[in-house]
Amino acid sequence: MRESHDAYDSPSTNWDLRAHKSNPSTTSVSSASVEIGTGFDVQRLVDARATTDQLEGRCTEAGRRCFATGNIAGLFVNPHPVSGSIANLAVLTALVSPGDRMVSFGRDSIGHFSLGGKGSLASRLYEVWPLDPERHDVQVDFLKLWRSQKLAPSERPKLIAVGPSSYPRMISWASLRELADSFSPRARLLADISHIAGPIAAGLLESPCAYVDVVTFTTYKSLCGPQGAAILTWDPDLQQQIDRALIPGLQDRAYINSLGELATALEFATTPEFCGIQRTAITLARILADTLKANGVKLAFGGTDTHIVVVDLLGAGGNASTVATALESIGVLSDPIMLPGDVIGEPLGLRFGTIALAQT
Repeated sequence: MRESHDAYDSPSTNWDLRAHKSNPSTTSVSSASVEIGTGFDVQRLVDARATTDQLEGRCTEAGRRCFATGNIAGLFVNPHPVSGSIANLAVLTALVSPGDRMVSFGRDSIGHFSLGGKGSLASRLYEVWPLDPERHDVQVDFLKLWRSQKLAPSERPKLIAVGPSSYPRMISWASLRELADSFSPRARLLADISHIAGPIAAGLLESPCAYVDVVTFTTYKSLCGPQGAAILTWDPDLQQQIDRALIPGLQDRAYINSLGELATALEFATTPEFCGIQRTAITLARILADTLKANGVKLAFGGTDTHIVVVDLLGAGGNASTVATALESIGVLSDPIMLPGDVIGEPLGLRFGTIALAQT
């Protein structure tokens, strides 16, 4: 799957419909571009800087306003991960031990690769079981989906991870929690909401914070911010474990310029202008989905509730990579993706997203 490259951002590109693509709402904090820190001030490895503390506070306050439900002050926000994969690895390090069993939603298809996709570090450290919906499922009942696996009661996971990178429907977080509670002891829950963080922050989709143990998200996709990521949890013990797993476990330090950009982006995500962008993006996605269906194009999962639309090319006589290349030749950018049941290396899903379009 392609990520952003300068060549794709040329004036000849008319429609950038890659689902991960947005235009940053912030500019670089040049005055802090070479400054560093070491994360939260429990045990800093170098001298604490007042600027780091101030920016951490801004990120925390804005992050709580975007995603918290209930006791806003009780939500911990870690704004230091340099990427979504690093954020997820920090959470996995804190929640599960090497060799432990975890379940990953759409492991090799519509979920995030870092959560156990074949060849990922997580797949080498943990026993990762896939939990794949049917490509026509409009709503996933997680407990029913798990029971359809017909596994022995003793075969329970320690963690359930859901990262709907290419699932365009609304996730039932309550259904996910019901599945986790069905195990004894209860399985931990991780929600990677990178692709849907924007609509959630705008109040257009339900926040998972009331149902799961940890939330991760990147900040440059639907949040319209800079490269980076964040981690949310209500649990103070988990917060400390995650903080230490991240710094110094996976990163040597925090970067103040990134914190400044992230704080500005999260603060923008609390504004009516941001909510308008997200609302427009979802409207455009529904128009795109309806137009495609009206012209005989089959959609995976029956349509969309978000800014993402996924075309299912099964039975169409071609693969998604070929179609994506043809679309790019006429100025339309999209992402070829794997859908549940696809053969590795032969993607039959074509993913579109409308955030960047809504910003124009």
